Amino acid sequence: MPKLHTACQRGDIDKVRALLKKGLFSGPKPVDCRDSMARTPLHVACQYGQVEAVEELLQHGASVHAKNVMANTPLHIASQHGQGVIARLLLQHGASVDEANNEGNTALHIAGFCGQDTIAELLIENGATTHAKNKEGRTPLHLASFRNHVAVVRVLLKHGASSAIRGYDDMTPLDEAEAQRNSQVVDTILQLHTACRKGDIHTVSALLRDGWDPNQKDPMGCTPLHDAARENHADIVRLLLQYGADPLIPNTYGWTPRDRARHRNHTTIAQVLKRAELDHKDKKPEAGPWSTVSLHVACKRGNIHAVSSLLEEGIDFNHPDDDETTPLHYACMHSHEDIVKLLLDREPPVEVDSKDSYLIPHTHSLHAACRLGDVESAERLLDDEGYSPNIRNENGATALHVASKHNQIPIVRLLLRRGAMVNAYDPQVWWVGK
Repeated sequence: MPKLHTACQRGDIDKVRALLKKGLFSGPKPVDCRDSMARTPLHVACQYGQVEAVEELLQHGASVHAKNVMANTPLHIASQHGQGVIARLLLQHGASVDEANNEGNTALHIAGFCGQDTIAELLIENGATTHAKNKEGRTPLHLASFRNHVAVVRVLLKHGASSAIRGYDDMTPLDEAEAQRNSQVVDTILQLHTACRKGDIHTVSALLRDGWDPNQKDPMGCTPLHDAARENHADIVRLLLQYGADPLIPNTYGWTPRDRARHRNHTTIAQVLKRAELDHKDKKPEAGPWSTVSLHVACKRGNIHAVSSLLEEGIDFNHPDDDETTPLHYACMHSHEDIVKLLLDREPPVEVDSKDSYLIPHTHSLHAACRLGDVESAERLLDDEGYSPNIRNENGATALHVASKHNQIPIVRLLLRRGAMVNAYDPQVWWVGK
């Protein structure tokens, strides 16, 4: 190890000053000379907590941006070892708070992984991004949750870190904690949800004032607003809305907070949320078609109450999602005959010939019902909607082709009774009888 590095490691400030005065080091800037790991003296002083050495190096122009072989800056090193005084000095001298190393980790990632809650607070106060992702798609909250560092988790959540962000392995911070059986972290992440369910408005208020995300999701996709609405805590519902809670977010089953309130006959809360939904749509036109997404999810899950509620609001029930799949397709795919009937009874009528790239490339709702053996939906489409049993999708296949290919015998019989052509040719080179 070079002499200056050794002096910085030991905190021998007289030796440090003497060596800096001589300046007998290789490289364009002697104070930033490197060892075999590409560490500068500043890296070493940060690692060993030698504050005086750090101050001396900085006075001599040491670079706060220097990187070692892992692309860690002195701030990364100070954060790893919990050197708060040094981290503050580095930031005061212009250290980049969001600089990433070779793994994409910022200093806040390092603090999260190593359980340095005081450092995490300092970094965030100086502008660190709480939702920054490393090369695995993990945020500082992912790493703190995985390592069971409850204090860091609290700091991150207090500053609005999201527990719903998924890494490239599709894991959220909450998933990480549950997978590691870190029960304290799980309880901490869900603290706002718990307070909303219990009606603890003082805790809810304190957490929201501290900066907790009012739209945080639990494992079922419920936000705190879902919990408060379900348990009939009107004061908490209003408080959450004041702090920016989104009333249009559906949970995993397609239920919005208002759906939960209506299901429990909490009429006052349902009315409050209805007004909030209208206000939210007016204020956030760029927020995306939450209600349309909710309708797709509700049809997929078979939640007829949610579907009915959304249809009453005038939601576009013919709107396809990114896979060109409409709510009717989802209802047919999952054999929810009551929802199929509800959708087909709407005025103006549902577009039953919408394209759907998820089931079969460019298929129809009739083809979807035939593929899945949904006799009631197929009957409804054929008899009530006047759908031809011989209509083809854009690949040229008839409904009978699809039913035969998937061995849906009751559907085949139904189609034959309705006049399906048994000798219809499929351009993809197979006949019904093949």
